[in-house]
Amino acid sequence: MSKASSHQFVGTKGDRIEKGMDPKNLKKQVVAWAEEVIRRMPKDVSHKKRNRFNTACVVFDEKTGKLYFGRNGGIRRFGDQLHPKLEKILPAKSLNKYPTTWGCAETDAINQALYNGSKLKNMRIYVIVTNRGRIGNTKISCENCTYAYRKRIKKNYTGWSEKEQTK
Repeated sequence: MSKASSHQFVGTKGDRIEKGMDPKNLKKQVVAWAEEVIRRMPKDVSHKKRNRFNTACVVFDEKTGKLYFGRNGGIRRFGDQLHPKLEKILPAKSLNKYPTTWGCAETDAINQALYNGSKLKNMRIYVIVTNRGRIGNTKISCENCTYAYRKRIKKNYTGWSEKEQTK
C-alpha cells in the first residue's frame, strides 16, 4: 500500500473518507453510478420510461466512508420500506407538485444509509440530473427534501430549495 497525496494509505477507511469529503469526487461517483443504471436499462425501454429516471443522489457517510446511491422513485418501487426516522421528519403533505414526500433520490439514498446504521448528522449529499444531454448537472434539493434534511445532515453540496424557507 502506498500513500496518496492525502497522506492516507490508499484503500483504507481514512483514504475513503478523505475522498468522500471532496464534492468533485462525489459528483464523479454519482455520475458513474447513474450512467451504469442507464446502461443496464433494457434497450427497448421507451423514451418516456427512460425519462422517469431524472435524478440521482449519492450519500457519503463521513463516519464510515461508505457511499449510498439513490434515484427518484426508488423507495417502494423496488420493494424498499421507508425508514421510521424518515417517516417522522418528512412533511405530512407534499410541499410541491410531487405526489409523495418520499419519492426523491435524496430520500432513497438516505433511506439506504439509515438502514445500514448511518446517522443523519454524518451524511453529505450530492444530487444530479440524469436526463439525456444534462446528465451530471447539479440539482438543488426540492422543498420536501429541504424541509426534511436541512440542518439534519452535515452538508448538501448542490443546495437547498429557497421556496421552502418562505413557508
